[in-house]
Formats: sequence, structure tokens, C-alpha cells
Amino acid sequence: MVDIKTSVNEYAEYVKDLLIKVDNYTKVISFKQIDFDFLDENLCINQLKHKNGIYFITIENLDEVGNKEICNKINSFKTLKTHKYPKVNSNNCFEGNNVLYVGKSKGILHTRLHIHLGNGSKSTYALHLEQWKNDEILKKVKLKLYYAFVDLDNAHIESEILEMLETA
Repeated sequence: MVDIKTSVNEYAEYVKDLLIKVDNYTKVISFKQIDFDFLDENLCINQLKHKNGIYFITIENLDEVGNKEICNKINSFKTLKTHKYPKVNSNNCFEGNNVLYVGKSKGILHTRLHIHLGNGSKSTYALHLEQWKNDEILKKVKLKLYYAFVDLDNAHIESEILEMLETA
């Protein structure tokens, strides 16, 4: 018979140990930023050829394009079912919140970002920014990419550390 109390205590110890490791990584992570101009055909993100990246994309001109309009547009794209779009968190639709997307990549970061730009499978959850170019509201959005690479120890590569850093 399974002893649930023992199982819960063991899992709690595992999580506590994981949180200590995550905290240690946060002390050495430093975010860099670039303009993420999806309208620029020459946008250069090739310098982001490293693994284990965490990133977030912000909207820099909320005064011109509101959160609710962006959320509504993404939701309308989702109803077309031509591409897989991320879930729109209702918290992101409140005025003043300029964070559009938070993500991670265990693979090479620039590959993941190319998918967001529209150079990937339509069945991969992403922003599919190529669709934004044809929309009168969304093509006005100015984005900034913040990114950091996490130099994970070999023992931590398959752990949940990257996911926990992304969630934070």
C-alpha cells in the first residue's frame, strides 16, 4: 500500500531542493534586450544561438495600441484555427501590463524566436507575427525582446529548473 504522507514529504523535499537550485541560478541570470521588430525583414537574432534560454516579449507602445485590442486580435486569430496561438491570459489584457509573452527554449533560442516570427510550423504554439503584418492594428505594435541564457549544470538540464525560471 502507498503511504501518501511519506510520498508527499518526499515530494516536498524534492521541491524544496529544486527551489534552492532555482534561487542559485537567479543570482547569475542577466537579461539583455533587443528591439523585436517583426516588420523588419533584416531583423538579426542569429546572435541568440545558445541553448537553455528564457525570454519575454513586451509591448513598447501601449499608449498607441491597447492590451485589450491585442488580446482580442489574438483571440480572433485563434478562432480561424489556421495556426496554433498561445492561451491569452486575461491578466495580460489589463491596462498597463506590457508583457505579451513569456517563454523558454531548451533548444537554440533563435530557432524558437524564428517560429514566433512565422518561420515555423503552423501547428506550433507561437505568436506567428507574420500574421500581424497584415492587420492594421497589430502592425503598429512595437515589441522588445528580453532574453537570458541559463548555464545549466549537466545534472540540471533535464530538470524542471528552466520551467520554474520561466514561470517566475
